[in-house]
Amino acid sequence: MLDRSKVARELDGLMNDLFVDLSPQYERALAVWRDIAHDELFRLKVRAADTVWALPSWHGRLDSAITIDSIQRPYTAIGVDGSQVYPDRHQGVSCFLINTGIALLRYGGTFERPVIFHGEPRVMSGDQTECSISIDFVNAVRQEFEFQAGLDAQRFLTATESALIIFDGSLIFWHLDAKDVMLRTTFLPRYDALLQRYCQEQIPMVSYISGPKSRELSNLVRLKLADFDQNAHEKYAVVDRVNDAALISGFLAPGQRTILFANRAKVTMESAETVRTYFFYLHAGAEIGRVEIPAWIAQQESLVDWIAAVIYDQCKKGHGYPVALAEAHEQAVIKGPDRDFFFHLLQKKAIEGMHRCTPSTKSVRKRGATV
Repeated sequence: MLDRSKVARELDGLMNDLFVDLSPQYERALAVWRDIAHDELFRLKVRAADTVWALPSWHGRLDSAITIDSIQRPYTAIGVDGSQVYPDRHQGVSCFLINTGIALLRYGGTFERPVIFHGEPRVMSGDQTECSISIDFVNAVRQEFEFQAGLDAQRFLTATESALIIFDGSLIFWHLDAKDVMLRTTFLPRYDALLQRYCQEQIPMVSYISGPKSRELSNLVRLKLADFDQNAHEKYAVVDRVNDAALISGFLAPGQRTILFANRAKVTMESAETVRTYFFYLHAGAEIGRVEIPAWIAQQESLVDWIAAVIYDQCKKGHGYPVALAEAHEQAVIKGPDRDFFFHLLQKKAIEGMHRCTPSTKSVRKRGATV
């Protein structure tokens, strides 16, 4: 049982660390940002910089604030999200559950089904996988299922619809940038193949990150302050706690976006050129959101403008967050009772088939704790 009075005392001791006035850091970072935005040589210096920091490449003025047009024509937003139940070693059998949710929302026009909700659960065992089952592995499988679900959702569309597939999270596969080489060599080609299908079939798709903590742009400020010496921490410590969203909020107004940036992370550069990740930030009103798109879309200015308009409209309809993604999450989420049902059904099936499935004493004890 949680001792709430002790929690309150613990929080009291952290107040000075949790609630710090960062206004001076933000103002300093924004001043440097405006300075480098006028430095035509800075972009070339960044491209030549030898640093482990995540740095983007770009064309155009860094401090450009592009006004997003209002969406004028009918469109369809398809949100895709996934959820999972990780393997539980206390349940006596190695398997996991992934549930993929789709929310298709049509705006304008006349349709027999203006709204479609769909969920697709899948159960997998260790015997069906070529990698050891870990949290990273399950997450990798979930992302593969989500990309496939976006393609499968095309069956719900008519031939004349303008539709955008919206994924939750990032198109930069950080979970494959770990030490597990098997994970990378297994899933990166699969992701590339699926993303290439979006390109080949010209299916607009985007990934949206709410409350991003990325530092690719704020790293440019640090680099400038440190005179391109990443080890000179004392020079850029003054803006250490500034991330991209905080920086961008200083020059974007609601309904505006940044220019496009190309991500240069190692895992991105290993992907096929047409599906490498580009991104821009968007002021959705309630928050700064990060929008990621593949290279083949980034090369089409009118398509980028349309995607920005759709995402902004979705955020307005969803009170700051794309409503299609919020609804997709509701289709995908696996709540506590659903998780209990899954493991209960697993044990029931084992008994019916006369298979051995013995939950640990700890698992049984947690279900029915007594004194």
